[in-house]
Amino acid sequence: RQAVAFKAQGGASSAVASLITGAHAQAIEAEPNDTPEAATKITLPCGINGRFASDKDRDQFTFDAKANETYLFRPITRSIGSPCYVQLAIFKPDGGLLQEAPVTEADEQP
Repeated sequence: RQAVAFKAQGGASSAVASLITGAHAQAIEAEPNDTPEAATKITLPCGINGRFASDKDRDQFTFDAKANETYLFRPITRSIGSPCYVQLAIFKPDGGLLQEAPVTEADEQP
């Protein structure tokens, strides 16, 4: 995480924002992706970025997983000022729930 300063045209005002960088490519959701059939396809490893398109928007992503591989997902929302919490659920190809990990503010690392 790096602080980045911005200055308005003409230098009348400025602001500082956090910029989060990562070692991997970034995947950005493609709306609509609120259902498993419309999920945004991603290739791991990558950063996953979603946006609110409407109230109660859900962003779904799909990826190919390999047996006996370990995958780590680290949501970053509250620590960068987002009002949302991330609920992470992993589903099997047949739609059955494989694993679910509700994430709260206390789970985020700065």
